[in-house]
Amino acid sequence: MAETTLDTLILALARSMGHAVSGSATTAGTTTVLTDSATLYQPDKTWVNHYLRATSGSNIGVSRLITSSTQSSTSVTVSPAFNYAIASAVEYQILPVEYDYFAQAVKDAVSAAGDDWVKMVDDSTSLTYTAGTNEYSLPSDLNLLHQLYVGDSALLYWAPVTAFDVLGIPGAYKLVIRSWPLQTQQVTPSLTTAMRLVYSSSVTMLDTPTATLGIGDGDERDAVSFIREMALHNLYEMLQSRNPTGEQARSNMSMAQAHYNKAQQIRQRRSTQPIRTTSRTRRYAEQI
Repeated sequence: MAETTLDTLILALARSMGHAVSGSATTAGTTTVLTDSATLYQPDKTWVNHYLRATSGSNIGVSRLITSSTQSSTSVTVSPAFNYAIASAVEYQILPVEYDYFAQAVKDAVSAAGDDWVKMVDDSTSLTYTAGTNEYSLPSDLNLLHQLYVGDSALLYWAPVTAFDVLGIPGAYKLVIRSWPLQTQQVTPSLTTAMRLVYSSSVTMLDTPTATLGIGDGDERDAVSFIREMALHNLYEMLQSRNPTGEQARSNMSMAQAHYNKAQQIRQRRSTQPIRTTSRTRRYAEQI
């Protein structure tokens, strides 16, 4: 499947909640008016109290409240004004609530995914053994190192390394070797150059609009489904807290619970599936 970014996930969430579109300006506008004859043909006031967010051009990443939506001119008017006039072909999104609320809901959902969507990586290309060196930088996607081996450049043997520490912070872990196995001295030391890591990599936190989950294959489909349902749960809870009484509040509470239940069903289904392994080498010899 295509890589899932924060922006594509937010647009999918917004569409699930109701009115949301994306498009590009078909003519040059002003600092307060965007026109898109290909997309903004809905009845008057359709987009009032929604948020227009520029996703390209000089105003990229900036959102403004829509105060007027006019079918005859296929345009929306915002307040306050953007810093720069809206140029032709500028891309945009229209969302039902502020972008930052969507982003936080997604980040909280990614955190809730936790270790349920780890990716097991078998990697013999990232590190190279250097005699006399006991500290190495680990791959940035490493979450937990399960096994470590040292081997020769032809991958004819793999000796387990058991005396090591992993220090530092997520994304910048350091591997510190306390002692090497005897095989590094006994079996053609000059050829001992390969290191093999077996580690788990968790779902990537989506910190920027173009950041991707980085799981891939069938695992990403399940992870995205869980994150989408949890994010919708978070959003409806937020809407309910902003307006805690009345029929709309009851509807928001009901929707929040429904999406939470769906997320837990996906998590339960995931717990019965084997963890996939990604290989970063061509072949492995026997472990000694």
